[in-house]
Formats: sequence, C-alpha cells, structure tokens
Amino acid sequence: GFNGYFSTTGQVFVPSADIKANFAIIKKALFIYAGIEGDYQANTLQNTLNLNHYIDLNQNFKNTYTPLDVYGGFKIKFIHNLLTDIYVSYKMKKNQIFFVNQTMTDAANNVVMSNVFSSIYDNANKLTAGIKINYSLNDLLAFNVDGRYNHWETKNVEEAWGMPEWEVNVGANMKFGKRMSADLSTYVATGRKALKFNTDGSTAIHKLGTLYDLNLGFNYNHNSKLGMFIKLNNILHCRAEQWYGYKQTGIHGLLGITYSF
Repeated sequence: GFNGYFSTTGQVFVPSADIKANFAIIKKALFIYAGIEGDYQANTLQNTLNLNHYIDLNQNFKNTYTPLDVYGGFKIKFIHNLLTDIYVSYKMKKNQIFFVNQTMTDAANNVVMSNVFSSIYDNANKLTAGIKINYSLNDLLAFNVDGRYNHWETKNVEEAWGMPEWEVNVGANMKFGKRMSADLSTYVATGRKALKFNTDGSTAIHKLGTLYDLNLGFNYNHNSKLGMFIKLNNILHCRAEQWYGYKQTGIHGLLGITYSF
C-alpha cells in the first residue's frame, strides 16, 4: 500500500509506504510479521507542550516526517492466554524534535542557562529492539510488559537530548465482581542525557537520573451512570529530573466522581 500526507506548512506532500505481512509458522502458536510504514507528525504548540511544558513559546515549530519505518518480529503463544512479542524496528526521521535549555549572558559575560527550553530539530535514525508480554485471564485479569532498547543516530546534534536508552512499561488491571476494578501502571526510563552549558560557553553532557513512575488506580461503578475513582500517582515519590533543572512531580493523588448523561 501507499500513504500520502498533505500539509500547508513545510513539505507539502509527504509520501510513505504501507506494507504489512503476517505468516503463521505454527498455527495459533508461532507467527512472524514485518512491515514498512511511515508517518507525518504535525508539531503544533499544543502537542509540543505535552512533550515539554517549559518550552519557549516564541519560536517556530517544524513538523516531523518519518519516510521509513521498517519493523518485524515474532509472536509466540505456546501457553494459553500468554502472548510474547519479540520485535525490532528502524525509523528514519526528518525534523525529529529535541529540547535544550536556552542560554543568556549575565553582566560579567558569563553564560547562564535558562529554565526555558528551545525546540531543536535534526534528521535522526532510531533503532529499537524489545519484547512485549501480554497475559489475560477471561475478563478478570490483564497484564502486560513492554521493555525496549533505543539507539539514536543524529546528524547535527551531539546527542538525542532527553531520549531514553532503556524503557520499561508495566500495566495490570484486575476486576473484583461487576462493579470494582483496580489498575497498576509503571514506567522506567534510563540513559537520558541533557546538554549543559558552562559559564565560559563550553558545553558538557549532563546525565539525567533514572525516571520511574508507579501509579495505582481504583474504580467503583455504582450503576451504568454513576461511579467514582481514586488515583495515586508516583507513589514511590521519585524526584528524578524529568528535564534538566526540573524534577518529576512527587507523590500525588486524585479523587473523583463520574456521571454519564
């Protein structure tokens, strides 16, 4: 297949392939898959702020174009309701967005880092290898793990600033009867780097700490219209730097009521 994206800014027409293939090596037990795809991401102010809340708003944003996304892997299901997916992907990106602190000069002509970030763009390649594990037990329990290694190659910037080398996502959901349920999610990221500016104008690499976020949620549905929920976020109170100079929000919670009209 074939995809084409049209844009009023940047590159007007951005084509990409859309080819997918799946083969059953062992029926209902072992599968192999591969594909070639692409993507076009409009980097608006809103979705860029979702990535980094501390960016300079007085700058122009460029759209990210992925002309090539090649992937493949194996899906294994030798145990009932347990699916394992071992995969690898390679993406070529144009105008991949990274974030670095802005700088200014003080009265003594020293370079001072700002707490506001600039969006910088570069052509980059991303190689990812990982494993996904999914388990479900009827409608009572669902469990999933996604661990992956990322390797970035950049053209002009020194490093893939802010991008994790290793990532792990874990999620689980359990139902208690027809009205109550609980869910757990956790995210761990390591190998992130930031660009640090010294007072003399030279630069250095600042290693950001391991980012981990463990969340719990409880839901109760009184009927089809009325329900309530409790969410506890970052319950391990991780305070690693999410961005250079900005620590992760500590433990916090949310209590709410839902009603459907």
